[in-house]
Amino acid sequence: MKLKKSLIKAGSKKTLRTLFGELSIGLGLSLFLASFAFAGEGATVSGNIQVKKAYVETTGAKSDKDVVVYLVSAEKGASAAPVEHAKMNQKNLVFVPHVLAVQKGTTVDFLNEDAVNHNVSSPAACCSFDLGQWGKGVTKSYKFDSTGVAPLLCSLHPEMAASVVVVDTPYYTTASLITNNAEKKQSAKYSIKGVPAGDYTLKVWNGKLVAADQKVTVTATGAKADIDIHKK
Repeated sequence: MKLKKSLIKAGSKKTLRTLFGELSIGLGLSLFLASFAFAGEGATVSGNIQVKKAYVETTGAKSDKDVVVYLVSAEKGASAAPVEHAKMNQKNLVFVPHVLAVQKGTTVDFLNEDAVNHNVSSPAACCSFDLGQWGKGVTKSYKFDSTGVAPLLCSLHPEMAASVVVVDTPYYTTASLITNNAEKKQSAKYSIKGVPAGDYTLKVWNGKLVAADQKVTVTATGAKADIDIHKK
């Protein structure tokens, strides 16, 4: 009887050791795979944007609150244009959104949501076009094959205006400036996700303000780069 109990006790210890060993191996493998997956997704570049010695309108459909921030790779490798179309609508005699950032090669769909006819055209050197006129519920499209800023107009409604900012990189975002009247400051936060490790130049576009280019090195843990933006 004592011998049987000893064998059962020894077997239990062995089973526990085996179980803990398997759990440790499983946990280690899971952590390894998780870290590998995270690395494959890229890192995040983020920071604060501060307006210096300037003031812009940050409210209303046609304000200058939009700040496009983008990263250009030092290796200058070509990136495939996205298949999915970007959207810009015309609603209540306003372009929505007022500023649209897209990657070079992107097709933008323009939908008329108003009960009146609209037009979309641009005189920009990078991408001059005129899509004609169309009515409510109709969509017309244009593919932006060159980098630059395309101011958008509606020939039927001169008060309508917008901008398409075409960048040669998939790593970009649009941040919105906020006015703090109490502190008399204007600022925003930005975040660009999915950025592979490497060296980049950080660039900024705004309708009224400018910022100096910055060199940014992105590691597996990302990078932080604050931006001072000021009058042109």
